[in-house]
Formats: sequence, structure tokens, C-alpha cells
Amino acid sequence: MSIRKLKKLISILMSLDKHWYRALLKYRVAPAVEHEHVLASLNPDLVIDIGANRGQFALAALKVLPNANVTCFEPLNSAFAVLSSLFRWNDRVLIHKTAIGDLDSEIAINISNREDSSSLLSIGNLQTETFPGTHSLGTEVVSVSRLSNFVSQEVLAKTTLLKIDVQGFELQVLQGAAELLDKIEFIYVECSFMELYRDQFLASDIISFLFARGFRLNGVHNTSVNKRGIAVQADFLFANKKLI
Repeated sequence: MSIRKLKKLISILMSLDKHWYRALLKYRVAPAVEHEHVLASLNPDLVIDIGANRGQFALAALKVLPNANVTCFEPLNSAFAVLSSLFRWNDRVLIHKTAIGDLDSEIAINISNREDSSSLLSIGNLQTETFPGTHSLGTEVVSVSRLSNFVSQEVLAKTTLLKIDVQGFELQVLQGAAELLDKIEFIYVECSFMELYRDQFLASDIISFLFARGFRLNGVHNTSVNKRGIAVQADFLFANKKLI
């Protein structure tokens, strides 16, 4: 077990949270405790979780933000089955079975051996070299929609955190949500410094896009490095200058 996974397990065991215990023991889902400090510092009323996978980020958000609602988006059949079972009786969680992008269509998603590394883009050689075990196992056709099909500007009257973890498809998510960005206070997005998925946009592209729309970079968290100690990807936190 890696040091990172061991720290996560210790955090779960020390939390005394029955929902976290149930998720781990029944569904083998560990909450994304590495994001707790960011969530606590922002204290949003609404978390939009794009690329929810099996609910790792949502579990952390629900504990850290006891008054917040979470809207999850997840396209993969296997992940969605766990996600919907995990939060079946939780009225603070709304779940949609779709990917989010810049169009309304159906696309073949590339399924990774490590499910949370699956992507609407092709998995590149650098991804599998940097993160062994993330090779492709095949594809699955999923629906893709723009965020505005599910989230209205009226809903965004609440203080909102938009979290994006979509393995190289980040800019397409933001482009498809462009009409909503003026109403969103915070964006928390995983970005890469190098091309892990074919034809993906990099951190510099995401920064440029959001800077042009009135966001500022508030922090860089959870940086991953390769064997040579070079930064590969990280979680970027942006704040809307007009609203904050």
C-alpha cells in the first residue's frame, strides 16, 4: 500500500463517520479526503461534481459541508451503479448518468483498467507510463451533454463550487458551461502539465480560458509528480473575481 493510500485509510478510520465506513466496507469506495481542506475553506452551498466516478469527492463534500447539496455527473455504467446505490437514500445528492462536454451527443468513452482514469479521449502512452495500470480495457458508448441542460442559472443563485475531474476533457466541459460561469463562484479542476490523453488541453489552456472570463487562480493542490520528480498534474482552484 502506498503512503498516500495509507494516509487516506487512517483519515477514514479516525473520522468516526458512519457513511464513510459504509462506503468503504460495502462499496469499497474511499472518500477523497485530500480535498477536505479546500472544501472547508470555500464552504459552498452547492457542489457540482463532474466526473463523480463512485462518489469519492461527494463523500468528502457531504461530511465537510453539512448544509450543502451535491449534484453528480457520471457516465460509466459500473461507476454509476455504485454511485447511485451509495447515495440512494440521501436527499442532498442528485445524480445524472451522463458525461458533460461542449455538445449533446453520444460518444465512446475509453475505459481504463483503473476506472477513474477513463476518458472521452484516447489514453496516451505517457499516461500508462506515468500511472501504471491505467491502460485501456475497451470502450462504452455514453451520452454527453452540456451542463446547462441540467443546471439552471436560478440554481446557481447559491454559492457554487464546480468540480471537474474528467481526464483531459476539462476545456470542453468549461466551453459547454460558458453561459453559466458568470454565476459560479469557484471552479476546482484537475489539470495536466503534459499530454496524458491524446489531443487534451493542458493546464495553461484552462488557465487562459478562465482568466479571460474573470477568474483568478487561488491555489494549486495535490500535485502529482513522475519518477523523475517532474510535476504531471494538479488540482487548480479558481475564484470568480466578480462574485468573490
